[in-house]
Amino acid sequence: MEIYPGVHQIPGIIANVYLIVDPNGLALIDTHADHDHYGSLAKLVAITKAISSSSAIEAEAMLNGASSRPWKIFGLMAILFNAVHPLFRSPAIAVDHTLTDGQILLIHGGLQVVTTPLHAAGHLSYFLPSHRVLFVGDSLQVKNGMLVASSGVNTLDEQQAIESMKRQASFGAEIVCPGHGPVIFNTANKLKYNFVLNKHEIQGKFLYFLLVWLASNCIPIAGFIITIKQYIHIWNCAFLASIGEGL
Repeated sequence: MEIYPGVHQIPGIIANVYLIVDPNGLALIDTHADHDHYGSLAKLVAITKAISSSSAIEAEAMLNGASSRPWKIFGLMAILFNAVHPLFRSPAIAVDHTLTDGQILLIHGGLQVVTTPLHAAGHLSYFLPSHRVLFVGDSLQVKNGMLVASSGVNTLDEQQAIESMKRQASFGAEIVCPGHGPVIFNTANKLKYNFVLNKHEIQGKFLYFLLVWLASNCIPIAGFIITIKQYIHIWNCAFLASIGEGL
């Protein structure tokens, strides 16, 4: 789906991945080292010889095939999570380049790196000034058409999440591309700072992703049935990968 000339959303996978078409090549945008975001990066790089980039913190997590922060879960949720977590481990990969705050990548006229350490310690956002498009990953969530700061069990620091959201708002983006949920257009007055997930919403999100994972083992995709290992490998197609001469 084309969001803006040269900027596309890839549909049909659990986490949103965005494709930027540039005269120098193609770039896939994702933002952090959760397994539903970088699970297929190793396979993607092996097939395409793409160049991968991330923050130093997320790079270290991916080198270990891990996530960069623990989940804040207890009781029954912790038991369920610990039971299925080994099945969600992603293939380890060494990232080619590490990125820093304010760095400008030579993609589509300049793609700015923005540190947003809230959902994960090394979470990055990316701002495309030429189109006023902001890629926010899981730092912002979509709730009833509003953009709200990441919170709950999968957020490292909720207060920092709000501060990072304020910084994101300062860019004056007209299009916001989240890691989950729909792209938000005409973003003025669609930011909400004081949102906190309640217990039932947290449990609902966890059970939703668990059920999606279980169901996916029975769904034919691209002419084959996804097995557990195949699912982990192709669960998502990206982190920030530049194909061709992009970076």
